[in-house]
Amino acid sequence: MISFTVYGKPQSRGSKSPRTMRGKDGDLIYRRDKYGEEVLDRNGYPIPLIIMRDSARGSTAWMAAVSAAAGCAMTLHGLIVDPVVLSVTFYFGRPKSHYGTGRNAGKLKASAPIHHANQPDLSKAMRAVEDAMSDIVYRDDRQICRYGTVEKLWTDAQERAVITVSEMGVPTRPQYPGLDHPDDCECEACGSYFVKGGDDG
Repeated sequence: MISFTVYGKPQSRGSKSPRTMRGKDGDLIYRRDKYGEEVLDRNGYPIPLIIMRDSARGSTAWMAAVSAAAGCAMTLHGLIVDPVVLSVTFYFGRPKSHYGTGRNAGKLKASAPIHHANQPDLSKAMRAVEDAMSDIVYRDDRQICRYGTVEKLWTDAQERAVITVSEMGVPTRPQYPGLDHPDDCECEACGSYFVKGGDDG
């Protein structure tokens, strides 16, 4: 299990949108092969160079911070190859409206919420963290088979994300009562258990 904290305002992972590249003169930049020749489509026209841009502002810097913190946490660990459980708690700074005014200035209102029910969406914030840890903590985020505690909270302290990744390991076979007879067996095809019954088999 590894656990680490990333400081800064958590950001979401936005949708990917294609964008053509242009040079300083405004002309389109075209794809080229390893020999420097333009790559042509089936009709003989050059293919524009297209990049995928994240629509969420700030996601690139945030994901870089997550990757850096994850790399430090993995210094004494090898890349995880087994299924994992991921837990993330995002902390967002409270706005001034959560605090009193006048003689109560600086005091948190009794009505101030605990959970952060604002942007970014939790699922998109998770996607940014998951993608940022690929090839650093685990090979690919498809290894995430279960979520632990995943939530967004307000905080009076520094904005941050607390991330914990735990290996699930190899599951143990469930134990069933009555499977103590030497002739009891498990069907290899479907996994069903058959218990020998009767005194004369």
